[in-house]
Amino acid sequence: MKKLTLFLILWCHVLFSQEISGHIYDINTKEPLVGATIYLDGTTLGTNSDFEGFFKLDIRNANNAKVIISYIGYDTRVFSILELDPNLPIHLTESNNQIPEVKLKFDMWSRSKKLHIFKQEFLGKEFPASRCKIENEKDIVLIHNANEGTLTAYSKKPIRIINKYLGYEVNYNLIDFEIEFSNHFKGSSTPVNVYYAGTSFYSELDEKTRNSILNNRKRSYKGSLLHFMRSLSNKELNESKFVLYYSKNQVTPYKYFKLSAHNNAFKKVNLTVEKITVVYKNKEQSIIQLSKKDQSTFYIDRTGNYSPTNALLFNGTFGRKRMASTLPLNYNLN
Repeated sequence: MKKLTLFLILWCHVLFSQEISGHIYDINTKEPLVGATIYLDGTTLGTNSDFEGFFKLDIRNANNAKVIISYIGYDTRVFSILELDPNLPIHLTESNNQIPEVKLKFDMWSRSKKLHIFKQEFLGKEFPASRCKIENEKDIVLIHNANEGTLTAYSKKPIRIINKYLGYEVNYNLIDFEIEFSNHFKGSSTPVNVYYAGTSFYSELDEKTRNSILNNRKRSYKGSLLHFMRSLSNKELNESKFVLYYSKNQVTPYKYFKLSAHNNAFKKVNLTVEKITVVYKNKEQSIIQLSKKDQSTFYIDRTGNYSPTNALLFNGTFGRKRMASTLPLNYNLN
């Protein structure tokens, strides 16, 4: 009973706390790491460690996001907020920065071609992508395997994106990136599947954000996957102008999405059919599909972030949107 009581006290402390804190050290020398970056994944919420390796971070607008701790030359660490104890030190390990070995004899494409395809699939093909620039393209390693029909990407350093359409600088720590092409033995460059994963931190480009940028953010949000997930979680799909279809027939919003409270932080969602169509304002169509038929459950937090990210597949509008159109998870949260 004492152990249960202690757990509940710790749990309540995290739920109602407004900030997290800790100290960061080198695992070998035990010296504090000055200037380490600490941020909540996919948000604008971040800080740096001081001369004693100490940091303190406000989490009130995204208290369920993953905590990312990074430092140049060291392996990045990812924590849940519940894992962080201010009384326990956080240790980082120097990185060996090794890129996986590949058979380069199968790589017949020029770097310019590979980079062009990478940027199209990473940033997107819509107008916002034309207002984006990757500042450190040289850090991105691109490998085309003609034998397997894939393009993979690696980066030792975070990819720095200047997004003038949405007014953000985004530092994206690329964990995984792969494109599968159709008819790959014929040298096709038509993607059939795109998968990328990583962590991101957003910061404002300007001290004062122009009205045109604010309007761009609003346009990007309306009808987006973030907008849909927040509306789904809050049972506001009708109010948000989302209409659902199954087998070409319109259905009530929560006929196939079954919601329940998982805890104070998450909504548990069960999608009871393999695939469902979502239409926004009678013009933007998307398809949400289970990646595995026997894994129909996912969770949504108050920011609209869903997990696990590999539970769902997206086509249509949701599938076309890439980093150039992506807003931080704490966008427009009160």
